[in-house]
Amino acid sequence: MKTKKMKCMMAMALMLCLMVSLFSFGAYADANVSCTVNQSIGTIAVNKGLGNIQSCSYTGSIPEGLQLSYVGADVYLSGTPTTAGSYTAQINMETDNGPSSFTLNITVSEAEVAPFP
Repeated sequence: MKTKKMKCMMAMALMLCLMVSLFSFGAYADANVSCTVNQSIGTIAVNKGLGNIQSCSYTGSIPEGLQLSYVGADVYLSGTPTTAGSYTAQINMETDNGPSSFTLNITVSEAEVAPFP
């Protein structure tokens, strides 16, 4: 009887350790966005999280005309970029599951002009 109880307790402890290690990971996958100057990107989900976000900030840069926002556990990028270039921002969030972060890479290209016939 005690052996069965010990096995059950060991299995529960192992499961708790696995859950803690899975949900306390501090980094998400990087997000890469490509867009064109003066063309709206609409709203793009750049991160789908596991826990609701209490606060979100970034270091680095995003193009003029684009904005970051968050709803629930997800981070969104929206707007219309006005300047070509490559931009990188480290997104830092405080969530229900603790702090987490990811890197957002944005490449903005000039619009291609079609040649006249």
